Parts: sequence; structure tokens; C-alpha cells
Amino acid sequence: MSIARFLKLTVLFLIILPILGWPILFLWLLRGVDYSQLPKVEVFQRVWRRPVPDAISDLRIAGHGAGMGHQVCMRFKAPPATMRDLIAGSSSISAEEFVHWSYDRTGHDSNAIGWDEIASIKKPTFYLFDASQNGLGWYGAMALDGRTGLLFLTAEVL
Repeated sequence: MSIARFLKLTVLFLIILPILGWPILFLWLLRGVDYSQLPKVEVFQRVWRRPVPDAISDLRIAGHGAGMGHQVCMRFKAPPATMRDLIAGSSSISAEEFVHWSYDRTGHDSNAIGWDEIASIKKPTFYLFDASQNGLGWYGAMALDGRTGLLFLTAEVL
């Protein structure tokens, strides 16, 4: 290889590509994600960090994300044993704390999954949701209708 060719390749790899690469990497990190368009099983597993239990039905998902700001709303039905397993280890919270978590985190996407049905639950129970590991992962709040087996989740990436 000639010295001229070596210098051209060196300039390309050490100067031009890094200058062009950072904006491309930055734009890639900011690309948006529409969680309603992804496979539901994939989103469930990403948020809950576990496989979807077989007993879950009517799984609905909405949410968007870009960069480090990702928010998801989820609604599904499950029998009592599955619900107990899903909420095991979760802390109970008050209705006011749930409203704090769900306010401004649901946006217009939540309407697509029937988020407004929470208001019609006669005796809801509310829980913190924490699927983080070492401070990274999804965190939010859940509303459970023990009578119908409906669970609503709002979560964001930490």
C-alpha cells in the first residue's frame, strides 16, 4: 500500500467518519418507538422482564418512546392466581399515588387500551410496579380490579 493511500484511509477513519458518525448515532438514539406497533409479547417481556403467562388474555399495549424517555400503558385480564404472581412483592399505594403515577404518563395513547375503564372499577387496588435491576428498567404503577381480573399498568424507563 502506498503512503498516499494509507494517509487517505487514516484521514477517513480518524477524522471524517467520527465527525459524520456522531450525528448519525445521536439521531439513531432519538428515533421514536410506538409500542402499540410492536408485538405485544415482546413489549410485555421487555417491561415485565418475564415471559407472558399463558393465562393472560386481552392484552392491550400503547405508548411511545424516544431516547431515554419511554412510557408504556398496558391492560390485560388474568385469573386470580396469575394476578397474585404478577403483583407478588409489589407495594400497595393509595389512589392518590396512583393518580400521580398515571397523570401525564399516559397521554392520548392510553385511550386506545381503555384506560378510562379504571374510573368504573368499584374497589380498585393500587400497587407500585418495579421491574428494574440495579436501578435500570421499568418503574410505575398498577391498578387491579380483583372482581373482573383486569390489570392496568403505566410504566416508564428509569
